[in-house]
Amino acid sequence: MRGHHLLCALGFRGHGYSPAFSANMAGVLARLDANPDAVVAVTDSPDLICAAFPPEQPAHCREAQVVLRDRRVLAGIGLRPGDALPWGELRRRLGAAFAPDDLDTLCATCPWLPFGYCREGLGRLRAHASSDRSDALAADGPGSSVISRPC
Repeated sequence: MRGHHLLCALGFRGHGYSPAFSANMAGVLARLDANPDAVVAVTDSPDLICAAFPPEQPAHCREAQVVLRDRRVLAGIGLRPGDALPWGELRRRLGAAFAPDDLDTLCATCPWLPFGYCREGLGRLRAHASSDRSDALAADGPGSSVISRPC
């Protein structure tokens, strides 16, 4: 999966460049969300989601700004193209590495940014991770050396 698609996944609401594109992305994300242990290889080039981009629209999959966005996301979570991690771990890393306001710079040229979906999704992911850490600390009691547990 492309680096920037990792962020897109957090805010996906069923909208896309065409009905086929949206259905493809929904299917990819449903399979991953059903299996957080599924290993995902990351890339900075076209992926399974790009494969459904409408052929009648000008493709942006290889544009320098999109590749740069991929690389920035991957670098932010400590990965390079070709690395692979479980889906749940990728999501955890995204929430730990990026705040919703980071998207204003990271995704400045994305046509979906103004809708705020990814910002909201990243905010929910971070809030969930924060509550998991609080729950883990409370369960371990005062003075525990456990800082957090994986989702």
